[in-house]
Parts: sequence; C-alpha cells; structure tokens
Amino acid sequence: MGTCDKFMNSKRAVLIIDFGTSNVHVNVIDCQDGKMICGHAEKYIMYHPSAQMSELCPEEVWKASEISVRAVICSLPENVRLCAVSFSYFGDSIMAVDKDGMPMTNLMLCFDARGAAQASRLAEKLGKRHIELTGEPCTLYSASSKLLWLQENEPKIFERANGFWSIQQYILKRLHLPVLCDCTMAARYNLFDNAQNMWSEELLN
Repeated sequence: MGTCDKFMNSKRAVLIIDFGTSNVHVNVIDCQDGKMICGHAEKYIMYHPSAQMSELCPEEVWKASEISVRAVICSLPENVRLCAVSFSYFGDSIMAVDKDGMPMTNLMLCFDARGAAQASRLAEKLGKRHIELTGEPCTLYSASSKLLWLQENEPKIFERANGFWSIQQYILKRLHLPVLCDCTMAARYNLFDNAQNMWSEELLN
C-alpha cells in the first residue's frame, strides 16, 4: 500500500484540548463514531495565597497542556490522521498582562472571592441595569469585581497592565495565533452587552 493509500484509508480524528480548573485533558476522538482513541490528563496546582484567593499560574497550565499533547501524539496509532484541533476552556478567569502579553498576575478563578466587597458596591450601584445588560447580577464571581479589587489593591499593576485576559487569550498567544476573546468567553466577564454584542462602555466606566 502506497503513502497516498495509507492517507486515504486512515481514521480521521479530532484533537481536543480541554482546560479545567485542576487538569488539562487531551483526547483524540474518532470523527466516524465519536469514540476516544487515546487521551492523557495532566494536573496543575491551584494556589490559595489567602482564604479568599483561588489562582492558577498560566505558565503551569501551558506546560501541562504541552506534556499532555506530547503524550497523546506519541501514543497515536499509525492509522489515525488528525484533521482538526478543538479547545475548551474554564470560563471565568482573568489576569493582568503587559504589552507583550506576559502575565503580571496569576489567573483569578471564578470562585476567587477577593472582590466580594467590590461586588457588593457594584451591585448596589448598578442594580437592575447590570442584569439588563449582561443577563446576570453582579456578584463576587464577576470579573468586574476582581478588576475593581485589582485597581484598588494593586494600583501599580492595574495602571501598567496592557490588558486583562482569560485563559483562552493566553493559550492563543502561546500558540502564536490571533489573541481573540470570543463572545461566549466575553460574556463571562459580566462586562458584555449581550443585546448589542459588544463590550458595555457603561459598565466599563
């Protein structure tokens, strides 16, 4: 059988990289029957600098994904051909980055409660208007409360930051792909006007 025949008769599969809050799971899924061909999971540490804080180191998340992808590729059967790559991310995460896209903070996770006081103030000030724009009330899980905490408690970092990224944007940056924030991830920030499909200047202000 020639190289062309082997290529045509190979199984088509998708490489799926799923970033969770404690593990990255990398699986190869058969496009024909949806069954898993092979997979690997790699853990990373969740840090708690205080009782209210829950963080991940973005570099450790990236390294874990490298290890997992390498392990899967090495165990891939010869008759399998990867035809696509798909990503899944934990939604609520935010970190400050500099002009080069390098992390200035760890990733603050959704259940990081350091912005509880700020969330309470924002909820009182914005009230129903926040729900009208985002579909949800402002809570300590909202990125807005964490941004306000950062502005008030780490003003030097906040002022120097060139942006505030989720894990999605950081992984895209490491892959040398356009650093995009799709609408599903943007909505998790609770600063997104769902009706207008754009960032809400009112909430950002």
